[in-house]
Amino acid sequence: MIRFCDKEICCAALNELNWQQMLDYFLDWHMDEKVYILDENGKFIGSVNYNALFGVKASNAIHMEYIDLDENKKICVVTDYVILDKTIWEKGREYFRICPGGLLPVVDNENQLVCFAWNDDEANREIRMLDELMDCDNALDFRTVYPEADCVTIQGCNELAYYFVQYLKQSGIPVNLSGDLWDELSISENAEVPDYRNLIVYAEGCADIQKEKGLRKSVSPEFECIDRIYEENIMNGNIKDADGSFDEFLKRVKGRQIGIDGIENISLDAYDLLVGYGLDICCFVSDRPDLTGKELFGKKILTQAEVMEEIEDFVFVYPQARYSAWGGGRD
Repeated sequence: MIRFCDKEICCAALNELNWQQMLDYFLDWHMDEKVYILDENGKFIGSVNYNALFGVKASNAIHMEYIDLDENKKICVVTDYVILDKTIWEKGREYFRICPGGLLPVVDNENQLVCFAWNDDEANREIRMLDELMDCDNALDFRTVYPEADCVTIQGCNELAYYFVQYLKQSGIPVNLSGDLWDELSISENAEVPDYRNLIVYAEGCADIQKEKGLRKSVSPEFECIDRIYEENIMNGNIKDADGSFDEFLKRVKGRQIGIDGIENISLDAYDLLVGYGLDICCFVSDRPDLTGKELFGKKILTQAEVMEEIEDFVFVYPQARYSAWGGGRD
């Protein structure tokens, strides 16, 4: 899920770049930083790091080009960026699929640097939920689950907030939007309702916001209302958290290596159930240090890392995941 952040950066105009000055800057305790290059009109061109001064290509970049500096020195400039418009979610995801982690420069339609984008993997779950809710014709909607709310105010802008707005508009729910980036996306919603009939969602959290991406937690908990709507639909039978029937499940896992997560009572019940249907359980799975090397019912207790390394064609069974709301989000 694409989110935004600000950070302090060092900018330099292309026509004023000096190789020796850049080298001195990086060697002055800035080895891990980047210099962002602008043209004479302040438009973003790209970024360079220390290695780029010696023509070394960046390993976490898609688009690069060489620029000649003084004394015939070539530097490698990373020219990756995304434009802050309605294509940013798709293009941002495409970038982070190839270059996971890190920050991606975000520019406006005039190519002026606005902020940076980064990827919040955990919040992909709520985006996947919204996809399913919007595709389900008979789903319980926001108004049914939250009858006390006539409007939703969203403070802050990110990809999940954007798609939540689309869901609310499809459900006929008035929306208020707060935050400068909404204007850059050409989205403006302003509904007036009494405060007590208004549900507020802090899309970027309500605590003091740290500017550095690494200090920010996932905003998935801020969208708990989506989890509640989704789970109400699961319990109502409108959305199923399983693919096929139990009999089909038994057929699909028969003959495969099956491991049960945990050793709690519910895990033991799952063991008895599957063994009762003639399935052979390969092991129990737990990362608890005190269970290392131990066995249960003659089955080894392995860590997830051991399972992934040692066993092929493995099936995890999670007995605790009733009304499971986990998912991988959109690709």
